[in-house]
Amino acid sequence: MADHRAEQIAVELEVILSNLSITGENVFRGRVHSLDDNQIPALAFFIESEQPLEVYNNNLQDRLLEFMIEGYVKTTDADSIDSQLNQIRKDVTIAINADRTLGLAFVVDTMEGEARYQLEGEADQNIGSVTMQWSVHYRRSITDPSA
Repeated sequence: MADHRAEQIAVELEVILSNLSITGENVFRGRVHSLDDNQIPALAFFIESEQPLEVYNNNLQDRLLEFMIEGYVKTTDADSIDSQLNQIRKDVTIAINADRTLGLAFVVDTMEGEARYQLEGEADQNIGSVTMQWSVHYRRSITDPSA
């Protein structure tokens, strides 16, 4: 039996986000602990929520899966931190929008939402993050979330 369609989306998203220009292979799914210095720059992502949209027909339902993607940078150059975070946003947007179905036949569309920045200083290091909200509109069986 296949995984829940939310799981299939998350697995594909991890593949899509791997090897972007700034973050490279530092992509972490569902990470709850702090990142080590050698893991930054990085992306972390997690499913935030899911909600039903409408019944497509007697057997299928449309759903909206919302997830957050967080980009992290650490630098001694305070002037470049915004530029690096904006490059991460650009890379993520291009990678996801290259195929808004994420290569999955049951995905209807993927939409970019709000982005929030956070900057802080620690000794001579500047730490920045950008949190990007994304939504995936997908269709699944009413009785079997993997179909």
